[in-house]
Amino acid sequence: MNPVRIGEQYVGPGYPAQLVAEIGINHNGDMALAREMIAAAAGAGATAVKFQNYRTEDFVRDHSLAHTYRSQGRDVTESQYHMFKRCELDVAQLAGLCEHCRARGVMFHSTPTSESGIRDLRELGVPVLKNGSDYLTHLPLIRAMGESGLPTVLSTGMASLAEIDDAVAAFRATGNAQIILLHCTSSYPTAPADTNLRRIPALARAFGCPTGFSDHT
Repeated sequence: MNPVRIGEQYVGPGYPAQLVAEIGINHNGDMALAREMIAAAAGAGATAVKFQNYRTEDFVRDHSLAHTYRSQGRDVTESQYHMFKRCELDVAQLAGLCEHCRARGVMFHSTPTSESGIRDLRELGVPVLKNGSDYLTHLPLIRAMGESGLPTVLSTGMASLAEIDDAVAAFRATGNAQIILLHCTSSYPTAPADTNLRRIPALARAFGCPTGFSDHT
């Protein structure tokens, strides 16, 4: 198994574990809060933070769909479309957060949902791409990530072994071998008894690449 180089760091056997703090959309569209979360992650020892640079229209077509979540001790119900739209990051915001990560000494990761999102990240000079579990079977996007030439992290929640094999094959067919898999249990939160951590070395053996854990406990 060859290690994967991300910027000046290596991921794989014999190298220190990389700890990526998921910020996702928890900034609620507030860039001051996003910067505070970067600082908190850096202070806690994270080596990287991850955001999402999606476009809501890529995955929410029905504007009538509602979502209920708990915020500050109370249940909130709102339109899924408006919730995700509020948390979208444009290129200028991504650039600002990327620069703030550099200043804090942590690596910037982000999850795009389209080829234009991949291009935005490449233009910002990010050292790595991340694909979410819900897009693992989107093979055109996987191929576009491979064609970028960047190392890429694929999360495998909800996927069968055959679906993971299809995604890995699509990526490697581009000539890019810089792939990392994450074992993931897609329940929120995941009970510790359901994490099935033995799948991490099983994926490493099956696909011959560095493998980690996307933690929802």
